[in-house]
Amino acid sequence: MTGPGDHAGTRPAAWRDGWDEGGDSLFADREPDRADDPTEYRTLTYEVTGRIARITFNRPDHGNAITADTPVELAATVERADLDPRVHVILLSGR
Repeated sequence: MTGPGDHAGTRPAAWRDGWDEGGDSLFADREPDRADDPTEYRTLTYEVTGRIARITFNRPDHGNAITADTPVELAATVERADLDPRVHVILLSGR
């Protein structure tokens, strides 16, 4: 049986000490808040507040029915939240 400490050292590079320091950092030029990010989705909305990324199905006029775009956009927003080191929770909801 494995314990929580058995995976030490296997976290992504962005989680290592000093990940946000220096000009070579992947995050050196990024702003701390992504609320003003111009990325728009046709069937979803995405916003980050603190440590929470909120992904919302945004087609209330159509009962939030899933279109061909929805799975692609959902995968993109989940990946976006997963790659953001500030995000600790992904909240999925509908309007």
